[in-house]
Amino acid sequence: MPPIGFWAFVRICVNAAWNTTISYLNLDTKSMVVGAISLIIGLILFAAARSKKDAQSKAWERFLLIVAPAGLIAILLFVYNLCRSPLLVYRAQQGAVQQAEARVKQVESEKKEIATNLEQEKDKSQPKFELGWGTSIIGNDVVVRGNHKERHTHIFLPVTVLNHGAPSIIRGLRVTAKLKDGRELEGSAFIPSQPEFVFHMPDESLKFSTSASLAARGTANPIPTGGQVDGYVFYEFPPDILKELRDPATLFILQVTDIAGNIYQGRITMSGPKPTQMSTSPGLLPLH
Repeated sequence: MPPIGFWAFVRICVNAAWNTTISYLNLDTKSMVVGAISLIIGLILFAAARSKKDAQSKAWERFLLIVAPAGLIAILLFVYNLCRSPLLVYRAQQGAVQQAEARVKQVESEKKEIATNLEQEKDKSQPKFELGWGTSIIGNDVVVRGNHKERHTHIFLPVTVLNHGAPSIIRGLRVTAKLKDGRELEGSAFIPSQPEFVFHMPDESLKFSTSASLAARGTANPIPTGGQVDGYVFYEFPPDILKELRDPATLFILQVTDIAGNIYQGRITMSGPKPTQMSTSPGLLPLH
């Protein structure tokens, strides 16, 4: 607020004293006008009822007895308020500042609320995946392509994708292995050519349908809001690194991309205890 001159400050103080006095006496412009008119009418009626000379004398006497004390009190109160008018001005300005600060806080709160509502609306229009997975199977395999055979080391992982946002298909999948020595290997997606494939485990053989891959199930139809899709990811790595992939220090990173380009990651560690039983999702149970 820019500084003001001396006389401008005096005028502000006088106005503050006057307004405080009027407010204290519960007087307003309407009441003062009605009171003045009533007094004039009373004098006229008094003069009409008595002789002119007697009316003037009685009117002045009544004026002094009734109006003068009230006016004296008002004048004294005005002088008192005038003496403390700088304090009144300070309080008024302080109140204005506090109101302005309160308004600023209210505006900031409204802005935050609007931003929160916009963010919530944005969340409703965006997919929001949550990843889950079961027991991984890491082993060696031989793939026949044409007239030659290829050896690979693979990871088979049952995956569940829950969608808490807008419906969306799975746009992309990726599996990367970070080895103990710092190397980072990106796997190649593999879908068997047979309708079914079998894992020969120490205790039993597990058979899965080729069409149950997450790539096939997650791209065929959008995952609805509140829904989920279950499928497997089968990724191949270079041969002869089975020991490195099974090392407790190895970290697999599963990356899933939705239709809006949002990326979700799951970190699968090899450091946990070895499972005694295959764990998977209800929508991806082994065939029998």
